[in-house]
Order: sequence, then C-alpha cells, then structure tokens
Amino acid sequence: REQALRLYTSSGPYYTFEEDIKGTIEPGKLADMVVLSADYLTVPEESIKDITPLQTIVGGKVVYEEAPAQ
Repeated sequence: REQALRLYTSSGPYYTFEEDIKGTIEPGKLADMVVLSADYLTVPEESIKDITPLQTIVGGKVVYEEAPAQ
C-alpha cells in the first residue's frame, strides 16, 4: 500500500519535472492534497474501496468539501 501511495503522490511529479513544487507536503510546495474518510494504510483491504474524499485542497485552497452530515 505504501508503495502504491508513493507512486500516486510523490513519484508522479518526478515524471513531469515538477518535483520541486509538487508531490510532498513541505514549505514552498503547492499544497495539493486530499483528506480521506479512513486511513488507507491501516483499513482492511476489503474496505479500501469504501474510502471517500472529505476535502480536496489544490494550491493551498479548499476546492471540495463534503457537506456536513445532517
């Protein structure tokens, strides 16, 4: 799981020569990230498909936020 996560996050910008601004969360980089409903690294394998995005941040700005439960 960790290897798959790295391939989809920090490795992607390497192939587009953007690793200096994307791929990891650190000062000086774009804050592109997603907050998930569960921990991808620890949920049972059969539950991975049920993980949903709660919030998406692009360039440090929230561009999606799940509506609060009623």
